[in-house]
Amino acid sequence: MIKLILSFFFGCIFSGYLISQDSGLLGIIETEKWLQETFLKLYDTEESVYRDSLNNEIIARFENILKTEETFYYPWNGLKMIGKVQSQDNKMKIFSWHIRKSEKEYNYFGILQSYIKKGNKERIVVYVLNDKSDELKNPEILDLSPENWYGSLYYGIRTFTHKKKTCYALLGYDFNDTFSNKKLIDVLKFDKKGTPSFGGTFQMEFQKLKRVIYEYSSQVVMTIRYDERLKMIVIDHLSPIEPIFSNNYRFYSPDGSYDGFKFNKGVFILVPDVDARNN
Repeated sequence: MIKLILSFFFGCIFSGYLISQDSGLLGIIETEKWLQETFLKLYDTEESVYRDSLNNEIIARFENILKTEETFYYPWNGLKMIGKVQSQDNKMKIFSWHIRKSEKEYNYFGILQSYIKKGNKERIVVYVLNDKSDELKNPEILDLSPENWYGSLYYGIRTFTHKKKTCYALLGYDFNDTFSNKKLIDVLKFDKKGTPSFGGTFQMEFQKLKRVIYEYSSQVVMTIRYDERLKMIVIDHLSPIEPIFSNNYRFYSPDGSYDGFKFNKGVFILVPDVDARNN
């Protein structure tokens, strides 16, 4: 029913019909414009109190509008300054953004919007994501929740299913500090009640992790992406630029080879040295 109603709304827009009589859709469009303007102010100011006030307004207003059913299939094309990912099964979205506190500190913010259907009942549930990455010890081995989220800017998502259980691999970016950046693969899951949690199973060579985090020099570009041909998540393999810099990740960069994670029976299995060159 939600899809049917929204298809009509957006069909009217794309066909050039007037939408002035639909206050709900007008409210979404007005909120999008307000968010766009306020994000610009957020990134332009360096005054911390004003910046935090703007950010709190963004969270409150964005969270409130996302609780309405009409927003679930709205594209939010005007929000070009933040991370936006939507699952291939159209059951969840995550919006993420950041604030630069100093050269060595970035705070991340996010809102998760999910669509839950049980029998004939449909509902939209929204969760504000609370970045606790600076407080987490050994985040690679922790199951996390929206309240203690490992914050990042999400730029990619891939849906995986095993035995009727669905999980979402999230590709994220972390500015970290002046000298190094980070990229990560996290996993989002929902229990039978629709409650979200973060953390999957990554089978490495000698251990299992809940998420994988890669740190590398801020002077280089590292890629993590899903490869349709290989049917796996492909990662630039990182190495120190000189052997003496081993384990000093501000001096790590891609070495021209690739690794991958293959999803098999609910587990992301590391596959070293894959051929991910464009053919």
